[in-house]
Amino acid sequence: MNQETMSKLKNKKIILGFTTLISVVAIVFVISLFPFVLNPENIGTNEWWTDEIILVVLTIFSVVCVMFIGQASNGQDPRSNIAKAKVRFLSFIDRIDRNTFEQWIEQRLEPTDQGKVYRRVLRSVGLKQEDIITLTRSDLKSLIGSPQRVNGHWYDEITQKQYDKIIKIKEGNFNIKFVDPGYYLTDKSIDIDLTRSERARNEPKKHSRALGRSVIFKIALVLMISITLGMFTRDLVNEQDIGTSLMKLFSRLSTICSGSFAGYLTGAQDNDISASYIEMKADTMKEQLADIEFKAKSMEEIAKEKFELKVKMENEFEMAKLEMKKES
Repeated sequence: MNQETMSKLKNKKIILGFTTLISVVAIVFVISLFPFVLNPENIGTNEWWTDEIILVVLTIFSVVCVMFIGQASNGQDPRSNIAKAKVRFLSFIDRIDRNTFEQWIEQRLEPTDQGKVYRRVLRSVGLKQEDIITLTRSDLKSLIGSPQRVNGHWYDEITQKQYDKIIKIKEGNFNIKFVDPGYYLTDKSIDIDLTRSERARNEPKKHSRALGRSVIFKIALVLMISITLGMFTRDLVNEQDIGTSLMKLFSRLSTICSGSFAGYLTGAQDNDISASYIEMKADTMKEQLADIEFKAKSMEEIAKEKFELKVKMENEFEMAKLEMKKES
């Protein structure tokens, strides 16, 4: 997580904390100024349930409606994250040669990201020799409990747990399902320990999940405040109806206001999520443009390499089958 991201998060926390503090002070002020009391007898009555249903509807309605307003308003602000990300994205897209870029993704980015995943998995079980995954099953078996020299290279001993993890890697359990390279060339759409290829996978699902959690949290928070306010009645004998009506008006208006505030924040947050993906795509294009040593290959060269890779994989598969037969 870079310094700029940390600064943004701190600013958001300050704003959210300050707003929450003001809301609490306002509620305490109103409750203290007027003689409101909580009447447990009202809880569970038909009138109480009716009021609470109205508060729930008002909360959802205000959050959802203002969320779209927040998205549009935040997106039009040139100082917003989404606006800055799109400007940066467009500054790279016109300089990209699609054929070269797609080959760079497949030949540079994807192998690098896959290697980072393997490295992370190996380190999770205390393995630092990354090339150990290239060894055969029989060679790996010989390393359990004893260091060995394999193909002129010394490897440290491994445990059964480490052996099982390496086998899972070799079986493809940790392979990334890469997206089409064209994904990085569109701007449509956290400190996380994932590579760009892993982040890119299933972006819509991740985006919806993050936004859904945010909406549910904010609606629940607003409902807690609104339902609490809805439990209060005014303690007046001669003006019971007027006091109750004023309290209902206050609680419903506060519900709409707090729901609208939560909705606006959610809309802005949705744009920030989109901005993070657009920034990732811009970073990818920038990295490809900076790789001046990379040269795109012809279709004939690519076809030849694919054929050689296919033959190599078939040979490795046959060797693995023979090793498994020997072990059994």
